[in-house]
Amino acid sequence: MSALVDWIRSEILRAFNRQGENGIVVWYDAGGTLSELVGNAIPKDVHLLRFEGS
Repeated sequence: MSALVDWIRSEILRAFNRQGENGIVVWYDAGGTLSELVGNAIPKDVHLLRFEGS
């Protein structure tokens, strides 16, 4: 796994750890630069909902 994917995963986990059990984290990727990586970076038990067309 790449260092970038590991970093994304750790940042997502860090954000959820601050929120509690039912937290919501919004990931804004303006140009879609990380869209191909984010699917591999989602931690276990985290659900990704993509908003298309923003």
